[in-house]
Amino acid sequence: MASPQLQNGYTKIANEILEALICANFNGTEFAVVVMIIRKTYGFNKKSDKISISQFEKNIGSSRPAICKALKKLVVNKTLLVNKSLLVSEYSLNKDHNEWLVNKTLLVNKTSVTSKQNDILLVNKTIHTKETIQKKRKKEKHTHLEFVKLAQPEHDKLLVKFGAEITQEYILRVNDYIGQKGKDPYESHYFTILNWTRRDGVSKTDTIQRDFNSMGVVQFTSKYGEETAQKYLFNN
Repeated sequence: MASPQLQNGYTKIANEILEALICANFNGTEFAVVVMIIRKTYGFNKKSDKISISQFEKNIGSSRPAICKALKKLVVNKTLLVNKSLLVSEYSLNKDHNEWLVNKTLLVNKTSVTSKQNDILLVNKTIHTKETIQKKRKKEKHTHLEFVKLAQPEHDKLLVKFGAEITQEYILRVNDYIGQKGKDPYESHYFTILNWTRRDGVSKTDTIQRDFNSMGVVQFTSKYGEETAQKYLFNN
């Protein structure tokens, strides 16, 4: 059983650099290469060290092409500094992480208060804009009965095309078919209902009325309410 102890050796590194490494979005080989260089330099109280490709292969376990690709990328994005004038390339970590040309994950401190202690957790912060929230809501599927899933705009379009009674009838038929089969064979329940109504020759109901108001402006109304009429105008 492993039992590492500080007295057996340790690598002294600033927390700021560790946090920068966490945020840097390196792939597995890139991260392993950086950690190995830190071990070979800071681990021996050195600023740089001569490391051959075969040493990287032996310690990391990645293929030679993968290691060469990772080293090249890390040097180009200024995470690593290299001296190639020597027989064996000499590598060091660029301590100024603000110079690293990497895609950084934004991290924030999240405090969770319990009766015993405050736990500080690092979490990814996702920034949601009004536009992304609206797109997510449009794509979000709502379950009708047990199995039929429709996004709200899809359900609204069915109401406009066929009315509530026919829409509900076909939702029930699709739901019963999926329940009978025991698995869902359809990628889109909305297009399944459209296909079934077309196959059955179901005619569209005139749920949207087009009129002119006293000013001669075209108005759309619906027996399902003004909201449905507005959704019809938005989607068509």
